Amino acid sequence: MLGRWLPLQQGLLHGNGLARRVLVYVVLFSSAITALITAAELYAGYRRDLRAIDSAFEFVGANYLPSLTNSVWNVDDIQVQSQLDALASLPDVEYIAILEDGQTRWFAGRAVSLRTREMMVPLVRGSGPGGQTIGQLRIVASVDRVLGRVWARLAEVLLANAVKTMLVAGFLLVCFQVLITQHLAKVARFVRGIDLQDPAALLRRLELDRRERGRWRPDILDTVVEATNGLLRSLHEARQRLVLSQAELAESEARLRLGLEAAGAGLWDWDIVHARLYLGPDCLRILGRETSAEAAGPRQHDYAYWEAQIHPDDLAQARSAIRRHFEDSRPEARFTVEMRMRNDLGDWRWMSWRGRLVERDARGAPRRAVGTMADIHQRKQAESAVLEVNRQLEARVRERTQALEQARDEAERASQAKSEFLSRMSHELRTPMNAILGFAQLMNLSNADPTLQRWSAEIEHAGEHLLKLIDELLDLSRIEVGKLQVHLDPVLLAPLLHDAVGIVQAALPRQKVQFDVRPEASLPAVSADPLRLKQILVNLLSNAVKYTPGGGRIVIGAQPLADGRVRVSVTDQGLGIPKDRLDRLFQPFERLGREDTAIEGTGVGLSLSKRLAELMGCEMGVDSVEGRGSTFWIDLLPAAPPVAAPAAVSSDAAPLEPQRGLRVLYVEDNPTNRTLMEAFFQTQPAWRLLLAEDGERGLAAARAESPDAILLDLHLPGIDGYEVLRALRESPQTVDIPVIALTADAKADERERGLLAGFAQYITKPVKFGELAAALDRLAAEMAR
Repeated sequence: MLGRWLPLQQGLLHGNGLARRVLVYVVLFSSAITALITAAELYAGYRRDLRAIDSAFEFVGANYLPSLTNSVWNVDDIQVQSQLDALASLPDVEYIAILEDGQTRWFAGRAVSLRTREMMVPLVRGSGPGGQTIGQLRIVASVDRVLGRVWARLAEVLLANAVKTMLVAGFLLVCFQVLITQHLAKVARFVRGIDLQDPAALLRRLELDRRERGRWRPDILDTVVEATNGLLRSLHEARQRLVLSQAELAESEARLRLGLEAAGAGLWDWDIVHARLYLGPDCLRILGRETSAEAAGPRQHDYAYWEAQIHPDDLAQARSAIRRHFEDSRPEARFTVEMRMRNDLGDWRWMSWRGRLVERDARGAPRRAVGTMADIHQRKQAESAVLEVNRQLEARVRERTQALEQARDEAERASQAKSEFLSRMSHELRTPMNAILGFAQLMNLSNADPTLQRWSAEIEHAGEHLLKLIDELLDLSRIEVGKLQVHLDPVLLAPLLHDAVGIVQAALPRQKVQFDVRPEASLPAVSADPLRLKQILVNLLSNAVKYTPGGGRIVIGAQPLADGRVRVSVTDQGLGIPKDRLDRLFQPFERLGREDTAIEGTGVGLSLSKRLAELMGCEMGVDSVEGRGSTFWIDLLPAAPPVAAPAAVSSDAAPLEPQRGLRVLYVEDNPTNRTLMEAFFQTQPAWRLLLAEDGERGLAAARAESPDAILLDLHLPGIDGYEVLRALRESPQTVDIPVIALTADAKADERERGLLAGFAQYITKPVKFGELAAALDRLAAEMAR
C-alpha cells in the first residue's frame, strides 16, 4: 500500500504543475460561483429585513396610533410611556418619541446607529375635516443592525464553502493524479526512450498500468496510447520506405546521368552570394573543356569567368532574362536563355541555359539557382535556314497581300457605290410611285364616276404590285451586297400568323379562298426578326392565294419539331410543282413556266424569302405534288425568354374623318407631291394646308405662321430635312411644333435614325392617306387636351 501511495504523493507535490493549475482553476471557479450565490442570498435577506421594518412601521400606524393618540390627549404619562416602551421592543426599532409643537414630550430607547430608517406620523384627534393634530409620532429603526446580521451570515457561509471547496479540490487533484497524470508521465518516458536508429525500438508497444477494459472505455488515454503506437508503426514504415527511396534515388541519379548524356545536356549550380558557378562534367564536355581530371567531378569558376565566355551581342539579353527571373516571386517561375558561348577551340556555339531560383535569404534576395545547359547549335542553324525561307515567303505573301488589298478596296468601293445606288434608286422610284398611288387613293375617296373609281382601283392595285416588286428587288440587292441586317427577338407566332393573314386578305379582297389558321396550343416563342418573318409569310400567303382556285382552302399551320425548332407551313390547293423543277424554285425571276399564264408575278418573292430566312438562321423548303398543291415551310429556332403578344396595328386603315381644325405646313420640293397633298387636304375641310418649296422657306413659314404641325421631306435643296428639324428645335417659336417626316427613304436604319433625331412620326412614300390622317388627327386630339 505504501509503495502505491509514495509515487502518488510525489506526483501530487512535485512537478505536477498541470494538476495544480486544475486545482487553482477549480478553487477560483467554485469561489466565484459561491460568492455570487452568497451575495444574492444575503442581498435578498437584507431587502427582506428592510421590508420587515417597513411592515413594522405600517403595523404601528394601523394598530397603536388610535390608543396612543387618546393617551396623549388625556395626558396619561404612564399609559403613553408604557406604549412607547412596548413599541421600542419591536425588531430593529432603536428610538420612538412623541413630539408636541416640535419638542419631544415622551420617548423610549436611544438612536445610536449611523444608518437608519424613520417614520413621522401625525396624531389626529377626531376624524373627518374637523380633526385636530395634537402631536407627532417619530419612529427610528436601525439599518446597521440589519447590515451586522448580513456580515455575520457572510462570514459563516464563506468559511463553510471554503472548507467544502478545498475538500472537493483535493479530491479532484487526487483523481487527476491517479487517473491521468501518472499515465501521461509513463507515456512521456516511453516516447523519450525511442531510438529512431534502432529498428527494434520502433517495433515496441506502449502499455499502461491499468485494466484493458472498463466502463467508459476507450477514453482519451486509450486514444493517446493508440496514437503513440500508430506513430511508431508509421516511423517504422517510413524508415523502410527511406531505405528503398535511397536505393531508388541512386538508380534515378544513374538514369538522370544517362538521360543528360543522351540529350546533350549538363547540370549547373550557381552560388549567387559568392559569385561561384559549378559546372558538371557534361557541361564541360559540351563546351569542349573535358579533361581526365575534370571528368571526375564538376569544375568551379568565378561567375565572371563564365560570363566572359558569352558572345557580347547576347550578354545584355542574358542578364535581362536572369534579372526578370529574380524579380519574379512565383514558385513555379523558370527562365530560359539562348546565347552563344566560346569553346576551347575559340568557336562560338549556341547554348540553351534553363533554370530556376531555389533559395532566397530572409530579405528575399537570391542565394542559389540550379538548372541545365544544352547544345542547340544545330537547331539554331536549322532555324536560321527556316527563317530565311520564311523571309522569302513573307516577301511573296506581302506582294500577294497588296494585290488582294487592292482588289478588296476596289470591291468595297464597288459595294459602296452599289449601296448608294440602291438607296438613291429606292428614293427615286418611290417618289413617282407616291404620285401614282396618291392620286389613285384620292380618286377612290372622291365622288367620281364609278367607272373612274374602278379604273383608279386598278391603278392602285397595279401600283401596289409595282411597289412590292421594287421593294423586293431592292431587298434582294441589299442582301447580295451585305447591307440588309435582321434583328432577332423573341416572337410569338399565333398573333403574327393572324396579322399576315389579315394583310393578305386586305390586299387581295377579290380572291374567294378560305384561310384556315391552325397553330398548335402552347407554342414556344421563336427567335426571328418580326418584320422580316411577317414579310416571308405574306409572300407565301400571296403565292398560295394566286395559285389556289376560287373556293379553295389555304391552311396555315405551326407545330414544334423533335429538335426544338418550330415549323410554320402554308399549304395551298394549287397546281403543284413538278419534281424536275423544284431545284429552280428559289432562283430570282424564275416562275417555272407560269410567266405565260394570266397569274401575275415576278419570281422575286420566293427568292427573297429564302434569303431572309437564311439571314435569320432558319431553313426554308417546299413539299409539292403536281396537280394537288404545295406546302411551303420554314423552320424557326426557339427563343429562350417568353414574350407578350404584340398588339396588332394596321397602317392601311381608311382615312379618319377629322373632328378638329388643324393648320399644317408641308415642306416639299417636288411640285407633284405638293399638288397631291393639296388635293388630299381639299377632302378634309377642317384642315388648312400651308406649302413651302425648300427648307429655308419652310423655316420662315414656320416662324411666321406657327402651324399646328409640320410635314417635312428629308431630301430638300439647300438644307435637308434633318437640318430643318434641328433649326426648328433651336428656335423658341417653333420648339414645340410636332414634325412628321414624310420621305421616300424606307430603309429600317433610316426610320430609326429619323425617330432618334426627334420626328414625332416617320411616314414613308408612297404615302397612305389613312395612316397620314390618323397621325394628324391624333396630334389635333393631343392639342385639344
